[in-house]
Amino acid sequence: MHLSRVKVSGLRASAETPMSCDLPGRFSVLIGPNGAGKTTLTDALYLAHPGSRFPVLPRPTSAVLASPDAGVERSIDIAYTLADDLDAEGRLGREIHTTAHRRLGHEAEAWSVSLQRQLGTVTSRLTSSHGLTRKIDQFKLIYLPAWRHPLDELARREARILVELLRARQQELYGSRNLVALRARASQLLEDLAKDSLIDAVEARIGEQLGRLTAGVSPQWPYVRGQVIDDTYLARVLEIMLAVIEGRSAARPLEVSGLGYVNLLHIAVTLAAIPDSTEVPLTPPNPSESVDHDALSEEEQARQAFENLAQAQAEAASEEDSFFSTAPFHATVIIEEPEAHLHPQLQHSLVRYLRRTVKARPELQVILTSHASDIITACDPTELVVVRRTDHGSISRCVKDVVPAQHRDATLRKARLHLDASRSSGSLRRAPAPSGKGSNRGRLWVA
Repeated sequence: MHLSRVKVSGLRASAETPMSCDLPGRFSVLIGPNGAGKTTLTDALYLAHPGSRFPVLPRPTSAVLASPDAGVERSIDIAYTLADDLDAEGRLGREIHTTAHRRLGHEAEAWSVSLQRQLGTVTSRLTSSHGLTRKIDQFKLIYLPAWRHPLDELARREARILVELLRARQQELYGSRNLVALRARASQLLEDLAKDSLIDAVEARIGEQLGRLTAGVSPQWPYVRGQVIDDTYLARVLEIMLAVIEGRSAARPLEVSGLGYVNLLHIAVTLAAIPDSTEVPLTPPNPSESVDHDALSEEEQARQAFENLAQAQAEAASEEDSFFSTAPFHATVIIEEPEAHLHPQLQHSLVRYLRRTVKARPELQVILTSHASDIITACDPTELVVVRRTDHGSISRCVKDVVPAQHRDATLRKARLHLDASRSSGSLRRAPAPSGKGSNRGRLWVA
């Protein structure tokens, strides 16, 4: 299953005339000149997934909407299509095919949202939310815009994506997304820190001053203790670091790491935070559960029941707070300009890795937008979508849809050879070397 079609009107490049885009599969690259409408399509995809998008980005300004007197409907239409083969489907696709009786190769789910102004910003609302909100929550969208800040997402502020990664790994290992064990260790560390003599001295100093201020009214006693330990605390105190050599001691803050590698790290963490579509593993058997309840005293049975209830409540809270739940889902990852700060070889390697990842994980779909020739030439021609501006507005076409039926296979084969040749010629090319005034211009081979 993949996000197969988006139609948008009244937003950015579609403010005058509607534009639509058909995506060829679970991996696609939008290419085209500046101002053609690529960002219009990606913004529309983000707005069309209310309640199931990550991260929470600032709302666009209402200036991107068509004026009310333009006579253009401000809406976005979304459609998902099942794969032709059931073996290529993930858990959600199989569930839709089995329970909803949707045919393979046909539409799996579709909905529309309307775009409205709200306090100078744009908000999106489902045109028909009856029984649809719960369904579309299973269609997740992760958007890495061109103006993203990997340092903020991974280190400086609350690293929410890191918490989602911890939950995904916890679910993969133990079948539970609850991080209560990790929070308990953090709580114990803070409690041990609060017992330091310096902390006691600070408490006494503050208490002396506060006691003089409140003695005649209502005495108050200040204490220095750790914060409330929850997942938000973990996101606030943990950060990701990079090392140029293996070893935790060699890790350095991201501020002093290469920008290209920080960009790759951001993409890697985002993909790793998406749980695999394999069946949720069973929780390892608890030895206390295998004990015969008849051998336990009433007090022990009551304590065990209380612990089970607390564990169930913590698991329910974690499930509600998580972006990904244990239910089946389909995740679409949109990355604008993934080539930022990357060497051409890394650009080519990134595309190859994303293509392999999408092929191995049926619940995952990746959409790229790029101007880089090394990104484009690393793709198959059937994965490219050309977006361009015409006198009648922005249009988009899949390369595989514009190839004539006659000699189609031969034409696509020649296109693949052309992309391979372009990529090879780019690895060894001549570039003008800087020279002093009045000297002959030299030539430099760049590998």
